Amino acid sequence: MDFGGDWVNEDQNFDNIKSSLITLFNVMTTEGWIGVMWNAVDSTQINEMPKKNNGQLQILFFMLYMVACSLFVLNMFVGIVINVFNREKDTLYMNHKFTETQIDWCESMIYVYQQKPYIKYKPGADKIKDVMHSIATNTVFDTFIFLCIILNTICLTLTWYNEPKELHVYLEGINLVFNIIYTIEASIKMVAFGCDYFKDGWNSFDFIIVVSAWLGFLADRLQLEIGDFDKLTGSLRISRIFKIVKKYKSLRILLSTFVGAIQ
Repeated sequence: MDFGGDWVNEDQNFDNIKSSLITLFNVMTTEGWIGVMWNAVDSTQINEMPKKNNGQLQILFFMLYMVACSLFVLNMFVGIVINVFNREKDTLYMNHKFTETQIDWCESMIYVYQQKPYIKYKPGADKIKDVMHSIATNTVFDTFIFLCIILNTICLTLTWYNEPKELHVYLEGINLVFNIIYTIEASIKMVAFGCDYFKDGWNSFDFIIVVSAWLGFLADRLQLEIGDFDKLTGSLRISRIFKIVKKYKSLRILLSTFVGAIQ
């Protein structure tokens, strides 16, 4: 019976070889592949209406295809392109004429020139500054702050839409305690390092987070309309977890590689 409707196919389909290859390539790029997968799961026979969750084994095919083609083949292709680019760049700069030993020597010299001298602290007449410096450079203090960052991040994730008011008040109290700890940390380091405190990027980052958190706290107590500032401070507090990069060398190498790839 004709009800006046039109049979319209999805833009991404497997009706013929050409469309199938285009769809598979699109899935390989991870662009809209979930929609294609569910359309395949709901498909039935030719010229028949889709049926929800008709062929759930299709999910296994798409998962295996994503692992095999998207994660391996596509990344392998990108790796080959980058390798060819680096080889051509070395040829352009005449680096291909260097031996492996010469390349290692150049890399070692570049590493040496990039290093900054270590400033050794000498105790002086200011006993308070000496005590603060010993605390700021103590590994136990650094580990304590690191654990506080992890616990604070976990607390920041324990929130959802229409959460109970009691939970919101409880989490706000915990966040206030953590902010007090971070304020004490910043104060100790400012006294210990003086003006050199702001020369460290992580210290400046911590200072901005502490100040923004207190501004958000005061605005909340004074019931001021500050728009999305509260969300901004929450995002900054969560981003404090990135200080883990400073603690572990392998993560620093990974981050520097990521930043270099973007540049």
